[in-house]
Amino acid sequence: MLRVADRRLADYSQLVIPHTRYGRRARRADGSAFATGAAGRPLKLVVDDDTILPDEVSLLKTFTEQPEVEVWRSAAGAYPRFEIGDTFETPFPVGGALSIYTRREGGGAGVFGVYGTDLLRTRAEALAAETEVLPDDAFKALVMAAASDEADADAFVTRHPLLLDADDARSPISVTPADAMALVGLSMRVNGNESIGGDLMDLRLKGRTFHFILARDLLRSGWRWFSGCVASGVATKDDSIVYLGQAAHERFQRVLQIRDRLHALAKLEPTPKTCPVKVVG
Repeated sequence: MLRVADRRLADYSQLVIPHTRYGRRARRADGSAFATGAAGRPLKLVVDDDTILPDEVSLLKTFTEQPEVEVWRSAAGAYPRFEIGDTFETPFPVGGALSIYTRREGGGAGVFGVYGTDLLRTRAEALAAETEVLPDDAFKALVMAAASDEADADAFVTRHPLLLDADDARSPISVTPADAMALVGLSMRVNGNESIGGDLMDLRLKGRTFHFILARDLLRSGWRWFSGCVASGVATKDDSIVYLGQAAHERFQRVLQIRDRLHALAKLEPTPKTCPVKVVG
């Protein structure tokens, strides 16, 4: 998204920004990845190393140099990562529980739990019977996705069909690598990251400049069309066609700006001001 060369991985220009999770009502996530100032926090992604290509993992990791992005891994030896631990007993029947360890480079560690693992195991076995996925592999994917949700991550980045095709509204949010890149780009733009366009020598794509270039990239034939408008205006000594062509480009650029704002507002925690409709349940 920032580097043109990185488009070899996917055509990110055609993306629709995917949905992300809200904090739980009983335990709100601290801030939002799509809010600025004190209300903001990094976009938190958990990568499924078993299904994501090394080049895609590497690309996502490059963005962790920016304060708007935080990427966790599932591969042994990677940092920071989630690591599946042992089962443990709980005071109340929750249908099985597994400990999840957080490992950071330099020795930092933590622990939390994933619950309802008996149901996850049953679901993994059923999915394995319908596909070529091994039961243990399916179970690991389900547990890691649940760990991502439990840790209030914005999304679990995977290519596992059993996660991406989940139609249960309570399922953890799972996205493809391309969708993850769309979220990274949105988070950085919303928070005004000044590194956008840093690979373009002395150019910084702040504010409207980014959307100006994006509009021209999406409407490449518009360059020739607008040149035709100018040529016609010069020949007829009538600038009205030039103004029409310029207005068309500017309005499309404005649509892209509004699209970013709409996506960002839609991802903030619901409040009486942003979501006046009362949610029942």
